[in-house]
Amino acid sequence: MINDLLQLQSYLPRYDLEMSRLKRTLCILSVTKRCINQCSLFHKSSLAPIRRLPVEMLVTIFEEACTLPTFGVNSPITLPTTISSVCFYWRSICLSTPSIW
Repeated sequence: MINDLLQLQSYLPRYDLEMSRLKRTLCILSVTKRCINQCSLFHKSSLAPIRRLPVEMLVTIFEEACTLPTFGVNSPITLPTTISSVCFYWRSICLSTPSIW
């Protein structure tokens, strides 16, 4: 009985070691999955139909939107900020278009 107990206890360090190895592997896989998801979202967003519009047309749309009456939803001051918060691409367009500010 004691021998059985000792033998069973001798297995524990091996399983602890294997569990540690698997936890490290899981961590690496989780980080890799997150990176793949981010890359996928980036590529997916670059395929969006809005990206096919020329910058000049987006500028015209933004200028028109910022001159429309707001009806209490957004003040004229915050609308350019809202538009520029959509994505990096729109932000760079807004920041290089002084007429909407």
